Amino acid sequence: MASEDLNARTDVVTLADHVDGLGESVARRLDDNGIETVADILITERKTLTDIPYVSETRVDLLQETAERVAGDDVEPREVDFNATESVVSEADEHEEDPLASDPVADALDVGLGEKVELVTEDGNSWSKPWCVVDVDDPVSWTAPLGEDFETRTITVRTSPQSGKQYDLLVTGDEVWMAGEYNGRPYRRLWRVAQVNPVGRIAEASYYQLVGQQQEQETRPEGDDTWRQYQNRGETA
Repeated sequence: MASEDLNARTDVVTLADHVDGLGESVARRLDDNGIETVADILITERKTLTDIPYVSETRVDLLQETAERVAGDDVEPREVDFNATESVVSEADEHEEDPLASDPVADALDVGLGEKVELVTEDGNSWSKPWCVVDVDDPVSWTAPLGEDFETRTITVRTSPQSGKQYDLLVTGDEVWMAGEYNGRPYRRLWRVAQVNPVGRIAEASYYQLVGQQQEQETRPEGDDTWRQYQNRGETA
């Protein structure tokens, strides 16, 4: 579906495909709790949205602003039967989780190239400025013989799109770690990440530079570095 075809009746999972920072995992949590369409977002109270586990205040702002823009005058409210699914509060109590807590694994699996993310470590520390996502790997699915399936992924973040301090976010099943060289020490895991919060995007020109860099890396021959002799001449081997 093209972005211009979105309307008040669009389901939230489809909406997530067109909205940076929303993510499919968040959309499915909304759907599981009876909020199935753009119109549902518009008629649902803010507290009801934030009561859904892992749906933060920032994401609620994004949801409401996007729903208003997409729906325009095309709003056909319908009654949302929250009793048709498990109570949001009961679900939170059952799992003994903070309903406003973040799910760093799901958020890291959703994040895309060119996004800006705010990172908060397990001990509550964060950085004064958001990090720029400058390289992403596709998530890899794994089947555990005696446990649940899980996914891993590596995301590279930098203080600015083309320069500055750089680290990797390592998604390792049920954890996210920042890894890299630090204080002269070799590459290693540094801090466990508790929150990965999308807060915006880099400039369009910087984004296309990153896309070009990724495409260049993908076309380089594996195990063969003879392409380097052509690099300065703008050619490929």
